[in-house]
Amino acid sequence: MAFIKKNMLLVVTLAISVGVSAFLGYRVIVATGEMNDSMRKVEELKKAIQKLNDQNIIPKKENLDNIIKDQEEVGAKKRKLQMIFGNPYRKAVQRMAKALGMTETQLREKWRTTFLEEADKGSTRALIFENFFNNLGRAKKEKAFAAFKDALKGSVEPLNNANINGCIMEALGVPRKMEPLVCKKFLSDMLHNLVTYMEESGRKEGTPFIFGVGEKNNKVKFLTFEKFEGEALPIPEQVPYIFKHLKLIEDLLFRIKASGLPQLLDISRENMTGKTLASDYLAFSYTIEVQGSIRAVRALVNNLLEAYKDNEVYVIRAMTLEDAVDEAEAVFSEGSKGNTSKSRKKDAEESSAESNVVLIGNSKEVKATITFDYILFTGNELVPIGGK
Repeated sequence: MAFIKKNMLLVVTLAISVGVSAFLGYRVIVATGEMNDSMRKVEELKKAIQKLNDQNIIPKKENLDNIIKDQEEVGAKKRKLQMIFGNPYRKAVQRMAKALGMTETQLREKWRTTFLEEADKGSTRALIFENFFNNLGRAKKEKAFAAFKDALKGSVEPLNNANINGCIMEALGVPRKMEPLVCKKFLSDMLHNLVTYMEESGRKEGTPFIFGVGEKNNKVKFLTFEKFEGEALPIPEQVPYIFKHLKLIEDLLFRIKASGLPQLLDISRENMTGKTLASDYLAFSYTIEVQGSIRAVRALVNNLLEAYKDNEVYVIRAMTLEDAVDEAEAVFSEGSKGNTSKSRKKDAEESSAESNVVLIGNSKEVKATITFDYILFTGNELVPIGGK
């Protein structure tokens, strides 16, 4: 006891040291236990992973069948959607496939396989085409060609022995080829046929169709191909694009006519080869200026937006309207200014309400400038556009 009293500081220090040592020893024991427990769990996980790796896990046949079925359905829907983009010959191909006792998909796949295999062997596209259809039998071939022609009887391009093969090949994904001089002659004939069709149809209906006004008349009648008005010839790489543009323009003119518009004041395109939107998609950009009633303009817009039903896709990028009548001239040239003005304003308001388009001025006659993209899916092309 005397020792403790004399060495109180030492005793306190020793007591604290013993307490701390005991606490640290306890923590070491606890940490060691936790570490051993963690190591045990790690070993258990390693064994579980190894056990899984050693297993040959196979999905149930039912699940595997469902996965394959889903993939096929998604693929089919994707292909069906792709087919509406810039595919003006699709209905003709469907009619031809039916005449051959096939579905459209079966015909396209059979043709694709044959064409790619024979092309790899060095066969020409003309020879591949002849052999493919000849092997189906003469009767079936004639029936199929007749069905194809019948489906396109509304076109201004006359289908005959000289061009039927090329037309069918294009419909099946092989862009048309033609010598530049022959292509220019074909282009000239097609432009003449399109202009003649529109003008004669207008005369028969009592409303002559007008291409451009004044100096623009001749330019508009070339329908964006004025570059080839003189002696200029298309280069070989442009030939497949020319055919696609002609088919687009034919469809566009038919829709303008169906909408009741009597005037195409101007038409232009950005370039010949278009622009790539994404993998396997191409866009041809056009601007047209038409004149007619607001009702007819509205009909054209609706017609373009619903063209997907015919496997053609137009995306309207911009549209402007302006009054086609000089209001000042109308005021000074008409005798009953007040009544006429009120009547014209009422007609314009009624037409505007029907079409949900705001009109400038009081006239029902408007000039509409429409800029649009025509979208094509090129993933079905067996030969790249512009390729050999």
